Amino acid sequence: MGDGLFGRNPLYSQGFIRFYSFYVGIQVRYELDLRERTIRVEEELQHQRELMLAGFAQMEKRFEQVDKRLEQMLTDMNKRFEQVDKQLEKKNQAIMDILIVP
Repeated sequence: MGDGLFGRNPLYSQGFIRFYSFYVGIQVRYELDLRERTIRVEEELQHQRELMLAGFAQMEKRFEQVDKRLEQMLTDMNKRFEQVDKQLEKKNQAIMDILIVP
């Protein structure tokens, strides 16, 4: 009576159940693979972030060293300019003394 055109209902056949189980198994495996890949990508991103932060910290230290060096050079140049300025003042005064005395 309930056999229909193909016999029993194909939704309840063993082949369909096996196929569906296989299909669900593949989907579950695919979902697990995606989760594992997502976790690996997140871990790698975290590692890259840590490397970048370490690099930024090293760059900051280097910039501080360069700033200190530039400040030292500026101080040295100012001292040299003051020395040259004093020498020029002495020479200028000597010239003025020569010109005013006669």
